[in-house]
Amino acid sequence: MANFILMPQMGVSDESAVLSQWLVKEGDKIELEQPLFSMETGKSSFEELAKYAGTVLKIVIPAGEEVKVGEVVAVVGEPGEKYELPGAAAPAAEAAPAAA
Repeated sequence: MANFILMPQMGVSDESAVLSQWLVKEGDKIELEQPLFSMETGKSSFEELAKYAGTVLKIVIPAGEEVKVGEVVAVVGEPGEKYELPGAAAPAAEAAPAAA
């Protein structure tokens, strides 16, 4: 099963952080506690460590972006594994016919 890497909350009042640099790339095999990316809040910078081992299937947020706490930044799993990002847009509903 694919695992989602989320932007962590570093400080009690932090609602977002800047994902300043990816330390891995799509297709890389990663181990537990391997540094994945660095991030910056208004006060400091941190490295996020892997909570899952596997392969980086997708980097969702590019470096340099401000990211809300809890937002998916990457997907880790087995090569070729299918996954669906949380909050992905649902298929558009058909427009209701106009009233005559």
